[in-house]
Amino acid sequence: MIVRSEMLKKAVHADRVYYLDRIAELNIEVLLNMELLAVGPDWVEIKPEGRVRRTLHDIDSVIFCTGYASRKAETDGLEGLGIAVHYAGDVGGPRKFFQAIEEGTLTALRIA
Repeated sequence: MIVRSEMLKKAVHADRVYYLDRIAELNIEVLLNMELLAVGPDWVEIKPEGRVRRTLHDIDSVIFCTGYASRKAETDGLEGLGIAVHYAGDVGGPRKFFQAIEEGTLTALRIA
């Protein structure tokens, strides 16, 4: 469950509840502990930990929440495929929870 994710552990309880409610309202599917195998124009192939690989269709956005350490190198191949990549949060250096959310929000507004 996302409440146990590293990204929300340090959030104040009320903030955590707010973001979980918004995620549910927007019908966003959150997948944890999985490996991204391939990305297509409107699909992704994933391998959840301990489960079989599967392809998800009708995907419009892929968001990587990778914790507090930058893993920017993992997205290098995406730009080569012509997939727009935007960064927010700790990928640019250490951030506080709300700074990362603000960066993500501003990025979303720019690309919407």
